[in-house]
Amino acid sequence: MPILGDKNQIFGYAGKILRVDLTRGEISAQCLERDCLRKYVGGSVLGIKFIYDEVAPGVQWSDPENRFFIGSGPLGATPVGGSGSICTVTKGALTNGMGSSQANGVFGAYLRLSGYDAIILQGAAPKWFYLYIHDGIAELKDASHLVGKTTWEVENGIRRELGKNLREVSVLSIGPAGDHLVRFAAVFCDFGHVSAHNGMGAVLGSKKIKAIVVERGHNPIAIKERKAVSQAAKKILELSRVANAEMRTEGTLPGVMMGFKFSEAPIKNYTRNYYPIAPDVLESYSPARILSKFGGKEKIYPCWACSAEHCHRMEIPEGKYKGTVFEEPEAEGIHEFSATVGIEDVTMTMVLNDQVDKLGFDVNEVGYLMGMVIECYEKGVISKEDTDGLEMTWGNGEAILALLKKVAFREGFGNILAEGTMRASRVIGGEAPRFAVHTMKGNTPRGHDHRAVWYELFETCVSNLGTLESHKTAPFALLGIDPKYDRMPHQYLHSS
Repeated sequence: MPILGDKNQIFGYAGKILRVDLTRGEISAQCLERDCLRKYVGGSVLGIKFIYDEVAPGVQWSDPENRFFIGSGPLGATPVGGSGSICTVTKGALTNGMGSSQANGVFGAYLRLSGYDAIILQGAAPKWFYLYIHDGIAELKDASHLVGKTTWEVENGIRRELGKNLREVSVLSIGPAGDHLVRFAAVFCDFGHVSAHNGMGAVLGSKKIKAIVVERGHNPIAIKERKAVSQAAKKILELSRVANAEMRTEGTLPGVMMGFKFSEAPIKNYTRNYYPIAPDVLESYSPARILSKFGGKEKIYPCWACSAEHCHRMEIPEGKYKGTVFEEPEAEGIHEFSATVGIEDVTMTMVLNDQVDKLGFDVNEVGYLMGMVIECYEKGVISKEDTDGLEMTWGNGEAILALLKKVAFREGFGNILAEGTMRASRVIGGEAPRFAVHTMKGNTPRGHDHRAVWYELFETCVSNLGTLESHKTAPFALLGIDPKYDRMPHQYLHSS
């Protein structure tokens, strides 16, 4: 059905939301009032407003009455670098409370250029679909042939099906984990950009939406002071070149070494805070070595209006997994599948990060989950019989890889683990809950050892969002701590 009408002249916004009632199969446009947009600025805040207004307290995350919001903000599709990002907001699968998570890429910009600031999905479809927005039309297309496919297979398959290249459409999708309602399934945009925390992919799977595809539109956002915005964008770029010089070319890879140096990496499921790793092995995780070994084989795919050169498409150069092409991992993902699970082979770390993305997991939750399983195995809480014959020992990347696939498809022991770290530990029983790293609301923290990252502790413990949304100095004001001491003094870590 046609979805574009007369342009709503609200500066900084497209002025409309695309609302999709999956139960009824109805698609409509909803205009946004100026006062609403001025009061609820940005995708996350606007999304929280809609979830709060439309989802009753007793509604469960998998109930058709839950809403799934995908939105951009007033800078979306402008010259400001990276302004193609989106925020997804819903009642999340891990906490059954509000979830808010963000992903970069170009999806948000393409959505805005199609005339919309956001999409709201409600109800649940009777069968699997993907939503396709193009040429002033939004339609639900059959996605039954995509169920069980990885995120990369879905993106490539839809592009072939529609005859569109990488820059003509942006694809948001879920992997097998989302199909099978794994509670920590994530949503993936443009291959490697992830909206992960609090089970976003599980909620999308509960609505039987495998993907959302947006063709790049031709409806520019009305900007009152276009010249001023362009000047501000240039200034931000100039500042970033100085303040974030390493990140512009290396992404978050420098954070890996920093995590090891300052005891910020979660070592063997939080059982220690010092990583006795050999110098040559440590060096193999440096940005220079990672980029040299795995980079340079494929193009760089930057986010909207972003001049950074860190979104590398990488490739395994040799060995059993030679030829595997994957997205440059984030530092937290590397920590999860090195330090957290005791792996010291950088190639296996890359393989596991690749599979986490393609199967459709939140890398933080699944990293702590595997750490809990290994500690349980090491201490005799579970046996090889429990793990379907897998020897879950520290550093056994092949066993972890096999178990990840079982979790994604809810097979055998994987069906228990698919409920997330907190719930799985309670089902396993015995001492397992003691080894499970999570908040009491049901989600795991970021991929840091929070004993060395004080400023994240407060929000991690009390938030049900499953991510970090506040400024890092906020908890210091409450606790009376000088924010310049944002890391625990290193000498205290090894004596405490």
